[in-house]
Amino acid sequence: MNAVWLNFGVGLQIEDNQSNTSARHHPDDYTVNHSTGTVIIDRYGDQRVWWGDNDWVLDLFIDDLRYLIEM
Repeated sequence: MNAVWLNFGVGLQIEDNQSNTSARHHPDDYTVNHSTGTVIIDRYGDQRVWWGDNDWVLDLFIDDLRYLIEM
């Protein structure tokens, strides 16, 4: 799994907040922070393009797809 995470720039960081952990697997109060977007991968499974949720330009996105399809 680590190879996939590295390829897509995924990371995990657990911070100990010293809270009561009475819940079965999670502390009573915890947060999950993450970025979102759309990833375009090539035919070899490598990430080639990442479009953030607010960065979309449809014509450029389509250009990216066409370029990768023609490779």
